[in-house]
Amino acid sequence: MLKSLISIACAMVAVSTYSMLSLAATGAANDGTLGTTSTGTIPVTLNMPAVIKISELKEVTFDYSSVNDTGNLTNTQNFCVYTNSAEGSYTLTINGTAGGKSATFQLSPSGGGEAGGKTVEYDVFFASELIPASGTLPQVTPGTPISATGANTQTLDCGATMVTTLKVEIPEGNLAAVESGTYTDTLTLTVAPR
Repeated sequence: MLKSLISIACAMVAVSTYSMLSLAATGAANDGTLGTTSTGTIPVTLNMPAVIKISELKEVTFDYSSVNDTGNLTNTQNFCVYTNSAEGSYTLTINGTAGGKSATFQLSPSGGGEAGGKTVEYDVFFASELIPASGTLPQVTPGTPISATGANTQTLDCGATMVTTLKVEIPEGNLAAVESGTYTDTLTLTVAPR
């Protein structure tokens, strides 16, 4: 009789212990059970969003002299676009100070206002490669997204290997009637992964 009572008591303790351990194991991590060894598990998860970075941009300054300068004024640079998109795909939108409200990029007299009512139109060209296969750079329309590929997917600042080409150009015909002074604009380049 005593053995039966002891067996029943042990069985009740075992059931109670099992229930407690089972309850503890219902979370994201799993606890171990009581024994000579015990093993638990902890899930490890990384949630990585699509990210992107533009870098290595350089200021553009033109110093014009009608005596020494002929033809268009041109500045070409290469910059970095990094993204963790598997295909290196992204969109680029370029705006001047006027944003997408103007169909052209324009330099305005420094300090506000328009000297003699004049602004200076200029052009922007972009390719998502260092040397376009066509040999020419497509012209950019302010505020219009450009679908691009070839972003660096390994190094944030591209190391020594830039991946794009940007050209800023003031046509010669836009310069002759410009009054003396300083004319400025700010290009805003916005990239987004796709």
